[in-house]
Amino acid sequence: MNSLSQIAGIHEVQFGELAEADEAHVRPWIREFLLDHLTYWHTTVGRVTGKAALCAHIEENGLVERDWAELRAAAGDPERYVRVAWIDGAICGLIYAQSRPEWYLCERIGVLSWIYVLPAWRGQGIGRKLIQQADAWMRERGLTFAEVFVNSNNAHALGLYRTSGYRETDTRMTKGKDHV
Repeated sequence: MNSLSQIAGIHEVQFGELAEADEAHVRPWIREFLLDHLTYWHTTVGRVTGKAALCAHIEENGLVERDWAELRAAAGDPERYVRVAWIDGAICGLIYAQSRPEWYLCERIGVLSWIYVLPAWRGQGIGRKLIQQADAWMRERGLTFAEVFVNSNNAHALGLYRTSGYRETDTRMTKGKDHV
């Protein structure tokens, strides 16, 4: 782990690579992330589904296992970047970024794929520090452009990305099953 910053002058934030030993911490985050993400999407497309049904969907489709496997594979891939944040010896956040070809710019670009900060640590700059870590990784690879996809209902994430230098450039439009 490398020490990088102070949050409110009290807690030192350290960053390190994702390890197999982090699984017990990260799997519940994946579940919460998926639940939030699916809730946003169900709201967006007009589906009324309760938490129990969404949790069942996550389990039935093996989504936590799929995403954990994706993060572990990414941790060993030079085209992808996964880091965890630690405060006072406890894991408190994670970021996953990658590069991909952008067909119209004809170059590789950076993509913020996944970010999570424990609720108790949100609003204290950890998400921004995680994004700065991913930005540094992108610069090291010569990537000159980065993107992130975020649901328009996720005001907290939109604010984080805006204060980290992202701006809206596209609009993704959807319609629900009643209109297809």
